[in-house]
Amino acid sequence: HVAHGLPWLGRITAQAPVLYIAAEGGAGLWTRIHAWHKERGLRWEDAPIYVLPAAIDLQQDAWRVVDAAQALGISPALVIVDTLSQTYAGEENSANEMAAYLRELGLRFRDLWQSSVLLVHHTGHQATERPRGSSAIRSNVDFLLGVFRDEKEMLATLTSVKQKDGELMSDAIF
Repeated sequence: HVAHGLPWLGRITAQAPVLYIAAEGGAGLWTRIHAWHKERGLRWEDAPIYVLPAAIDLQQDAWRVVDAAQALGISPALVIVDTLSQTYAGEENSANEMAAYLRELGLRFRDLWQSSVLLVHHTGHQATERPRGSSAIRSNVDFLLGVFRDEKEMLATLTSVKQKDGELMSDAIF
């Protein structure tokens, strides 16, 4: 939606470049991108979408991503990191280590490009309503969305769990 400047869940977006770090499942990403465009009658070639299909330790090497983007002359408005576990070499249960990782993403991507950073992470086995690992994850993000599947109905619900500077949005069902 951002790459095409299309509304998302009734909200206006500004068309801007999107950088997708596909550290997990990158092989199937282009299939999903093509299907999304075909369903909407859009050309993926017209969208400023840039994909890095590799696992990379962003705490140590985020600067390499920045260098590559700058070499291409892009300043993404949205950076998608998919997933935390494939871009982080530290201990996800350590509050100090997790906070340092999130600070690095903030400094290298959010602050430099004035972009949003969407970090994909998994829930815990016992606590499906919160991210797996340290509570520093919830504490150090501006917003937290959860996606929960109903296997029987083949539905997914997007739930707003945290919104730092505003009201939680209503659930969206897909």
